[in-house]
Amino acid sequence: MAFFFPVTAARVQEFGEKMGDELLGVVEILRELFGEEVQWDFNVVKRDFEKALKGEGWKLKKRDLDLIYQIFTEKDEGGEGVILKRTKKGVVYQPDVELRDTENVPLKEDIEEYFQREVLPHVPDAWIDFDKVVRGYEISFTKYFYKFQKLRSLEDIVEELLELEKETEGMLKEIIY
Repeated sequence: MAFFFPVTAARVQEFGEKMGDELLGVVEILRELFGEEVQWDFNVVKRDFEKALKGEGWKLKKRDLDLIYQIFTEKDEGGEGVILKRTKKGVVYQPDVELRDTENVPLKEDIEEYFQREVLPHVPDAWIDFDKVVRGYEISFTKYFYKFQKLRSLEDIVEELLELEKETEGMLKEIIY
């Protein structure tokens, strides 16, 4: 997932409406750093912006920072991935929550083999978050407990509708007059 970062007048107005006037100094920091020119690498924007905030003595809550990023960023499929953290094993990128999906893997089947065979051919950059893997059973109550009841014939339904229509005939006249 990648973002680009435009600081436009419309976004500044939206920021003022959502955040209030006490944080307008933050907008000035954004303007000084980036102007109205679109920034294509969100990782650089985040690093420079948070460094500038610290230098100016601003201490924002995480939810305020998240709202600022939400207001001033737009998703870009072709841009640089957003780095969540760096570990000894490598870089961990922020996943795109809009693309999150689940699979029901047959219980006796290996998850990784199923993933290789059924998912990767269609979504080559998919991955598994093993912290969220849940094993369980799915019981179809309909399959085991549903008792089929024969449907009424069309003639019976039409007959019932005509009877109801006759019963309500006088009601409409009472309401109108």
